[in-house]
Amino acid sequence: MAVLKSAVNTRSAEFQANAEAMRKLVEDLRRQVDRVREGGGAAAREKHVARGKLLPRERIRELLTFLYSTPAYWPTLELFGWRDVGERLHQLTREGRWADMKGAITDEMLDALVPQGRYEEIAHVITTWYGGLASSVTFPLPDDPTCDAQVRAAIAALREGR
Repeated sequence: MAVLKSAVNTRSAEFQANAEAMRKLVEDLRRQVDRVREGGGAAAREKHVARGKLLPRERIRELLTFLYSTPAYWPTLELFGWRDVGERLHQLTREGRWADMKGAITDEMLDALVPQGRYEEIAHVITTWYGGLASSVTFPLPDDPTCDAQVRAAIAALREGR
């Protein structure tokens, strides 16, 4: 095997400055991902919960829990080595143990299976994940009409393949 020699000086001021800038970018990205996982800002979450609704991520988790209890959907799980989750969900449904299904779809699974992002970035995320692979996608619409303009822009970007 060939060995590549590096001329990078990890002690140089330039390297240290670049490393620090990268750490800050990663921290910012993690904050944004956490906000998306939470279902938006505090006010948006409170409004949603006040209406007696599950937050979007939890609605998707419940939908996937139901879908992946059906063997027809297992090929997706198999791609990630999670067939056992589908088999367990299927067995629980056969036994009528619906309450025991909660939590079978983990955060790791949601992150791997469900494109996520803010309205201004979600079309790009979906196109990156599924462009050329899918002829249609499900795009849940929010109940809050204050999001209509952002949703319209996201759908237009999806239709244009951006």
